[in-house]
Amino acid sequence: MDIKGRILIVEPNNGLLTTLDILLKKHFSDVKSFSRLQDMSAFLEKKGADVILLDLGALTNGENVGECVAKLSNFHSGVEIILLATFAQAEMALSGVNAGAFDYITKPWNNEKLIISVRNAVMAQKCREEATYRLISAATRNNTMPRMACETGFIGQ
Repeated sequence: MDIKGRILIVEPNNGLLTTLDILLKKHFSDVKSFSRLQDMSAFLEKKGADVILLDLGALTNGENVGECVAKLSNFHSGVEIILLATFAQAEMALSGVNAGAFDYITKPWNNEKLIISVRNAVMAQKCREEATYRLISAATRNNTMPRMACETGFIGQ
């Protein structure tokens, strides 16, 4: 199964980076690996991505996880972020989720859960992209913004 989506991996441990790269390439069409957050950011600016799999160990100089997630999300709207964390970093990972990360996975990870989480993040990103496209298309055709279901009273009735 080859799911279309660009996945960027940031993992400072070369052995784990290689393992993640091999695992994700079995399931996703476009996987790029980086050992440094700065290298991934430079690539992201040029090529974009659907999902970033970010190991908390890649953050340098005590960077705040929440601020890093918010910065990536704001600068590259639509990208989903999944955090990789050790059990001891779980609280930090939760602060990243509270700041907008899609999910976090603890190390050692379960391959199936990791694949499911990345797949769900790709699907969420694609759905959001399609909804935005449809909203803009409808507004352009009608010269108005369409009303959402919650505004029309259809939800809950």
